[in-house]
Amino acid sequence: MRDVGAVPAPLSAEEPDIDWMKIHEVNNLGRRAMAAVIDFVLLGIAYVICFIAFGRQVRYSVLITGPHPHYAERTHLALTGVALLAYIAACFGYFIVLERWLGWTIGKLLFSLRVVNLDEERISLRQSLVRNLMRVFDGLPYVIPYLMGYARVRITRDRQRFGDRLAKTIVIDSV
Repeated sequence: MRDVGAVPAPLSAEEPDIDWMKIHEVNNLGRRAMAAVIDFVLLGIAYVICFIAFGRQVRYSVLITGPHPHYAERTHLALTGVALLAYIAACFGYFIVLERWLGWTIGKLLFSLRVVNLDEERISLRQSLVRNLMRVFDGLPYVIPYLMGYARVRITRDRQRFGDRLAKTIVIDSV
């Protein structure tokens, strides 16, 4: 049985000297999860604003089965085309820009977390791009968002999502 309070050993001799206790203490899933919830609530609010401003009515037909099959016309509002692409770009931009230039998102700021490279310095634009574009994979399966990222942070001694591992970044306590 693994000692939960133990400080993990560095992965290899060529890795920089990382304060693993600092990472281990900070990366309790509660704080990281709540920071993510705050960030995604903010992105949800942005979606509603975009939806109200740019949503358009979409019509489609639905096959109604039963004793008398027929097609029924349905309409709903949707964010489509350029507006949808702009919203998706803004979502990635929120994480990429804030973590690159400030080291945190609003959620991370509220929970005293920040993203740094393995030398505990500000991350580069490339690192921010890699870390955040990999959210597409860390977020799998989408029916239970971020289950893969959660599992990776939970079971590995380095407490990194897949995107963190590829970008060589870590989330630490900003206090």
